Amino acid sequence: MPGPPAPWLSVVVPFYNEADNVEPLHRELDAAVGEIAGGVEFLYVDDGSGDGTRERLLGLAKRDPRIRVLRLEP
Repeated sequence: MPGPPAPWLSVVVPFYNEADNVEPLHRELDAAVGEIAGGVEFLYVDDGSGDGTRERLLGLAKRDPRIRVLRLEP
């Protein structure tokens, strides 16, 4: 049985030590493209941050199923 269709738009954002900017940036991106026809997904990439960025991204992803968090290991 096929899953849901892929979103029409993927927004990919790299993060490195940007813990305080995670939620404000997501709010702005969601306001700009969140209602786009065909759906949207947010791919947030933590590039080995050491300031809690990953934890904030994961917390945000728990509240918004359109968010996927990837981590690049140093």
